[in-house]
Amino acid sequence: MNRRLFKKFWLIVLKIRDKSLRSKNDTSQSLESTKLYPILAAYPIKLIVDIGANDGFNLSNSYYFIKKGWSALLVDPIPNSMKTARETHQGNTKVSYEEVAISNTNSYSKIYLDKGNTNNFFSTLETEDTPLRKKFVDGEKYITVKTITLKDLFSDHFVPKEFALLSIDVEGHESKVLETLGAYRPAVILVERSLESISESLAKQKLLTNYLYIFAARIGCNEVYIDSTSKYVQDRLEDFAKISSIGI
Repeated sequence: MNRRLFKKFWLIVLKIRDKSLRSKNDTSQSLESTKLYPILAAYPIKLIVDIGANDGFNLSNSYYFIKKGWSALLVDPIPNSMKTARETHQGNTKVSYEEVAISNTNSYSKIYLDKGNTNNFFSTLETEDTPLRKKFVDGEKYITVKTITLKDLFSDHFVPKEFALLSIDVEGHESKVLETLGAYRPAVILVERSLESISESLAKQKLLTNYLYIFAARIGCNEVYIDSTSKYVQDRLEDFAKISSIGI
């Protein structure tokens, strides 16, 4: 099946599953974009940074925002994924790309790839032997990728200190990404749950609490943290309280 046909097939699947709820062009897994966009639509700096963006379309938290005219920085270490993302958004000058993995060091590291397919939704830098890793990740199949810190990524791309949305989907490596946030203050951080590892869950929560972010909602397998120091966020606390859903 070619890429265009696969996109059409995937959109049909999503529309059947939640036709009455999903906004047009929302390809996120559990309507994350549909739920967050109305709250963030008036934010002054309309930028989404998508860490673990994969191909920029399938299960994408950024695709809908891009279609709404937002600027975006798509980050993924897998060459094929970044190639497809560039093709997906070809000609859109508001979209930037970085083919790296985000971690707590500027170095090189092994990233372990998915079993039996080329989507690499579960590719990870982590080596902890969690049930999720056992099920989806090939412990022998990897590539070596460049790693940089989050604050260096932002500096390289002239990301403003305050921007609308940071999405992080890095399969158990979330705390290593977040510990390099530095002085940057996205209004909302959308981050994948990490119940596979208690130590990772605790590290992530401690970091976000220290940064004065508070848990606002769960959407599917993602958690929504909001900047408690942001006046924009404070004025919309009731809106954030309404968006929780279990999803998938």
